[in-house]
Amino acid sequence: MYTRIVKFVLSFSFLFILVSCRESMHERFKREAREYTEQNCPCSMGDGMTVLDSMVYAEKSSLGEWAIHYSVFLNEEQKKELMSKKDELERLNLKFVQNSPIFIKQKEAGIDFAFMYYDAETKTKMLECRYTKKDYE
Repeated sequence: MYTRIVKFVLSFSFLFILVSCRESMHERFKREAREYTEQNCPCSMGDGMTVLDSMVYAEKSSLGEWAIHYSVFLNEEQKKELMSKKDELERLNLKFVQNSPIFIKQKEAGIDFAFMYYDAETKTKMLECRYTKKDYE
């Protein structure tokens, strides 16, 4: 009888410790974004103009937002061209969210995504593309 009680208490304690050590969804996404940024950023995107600066997860009520920040190195003519192709870039980013295996957990959680493009010289925001669950499903 005594060993049954001890086993029960130990099992319950182990289960309690196991459950209490789990990260929340928000904590996990924050950690994953931070770790990705620390290990991979800055990172050239291969076009000679765009650099991935960071990935950041921020809580917004029960959902959150996964933001991807880029610096772009463009002259004035290239900036105008970028702005004229804003719709095309928005479609490409949405397709990336929809098809990327790295965002499976985030999409299952229904979080929002944001792609932010900053002028590398002035650090001002040039372009912002935002997507909700309704957009990428």
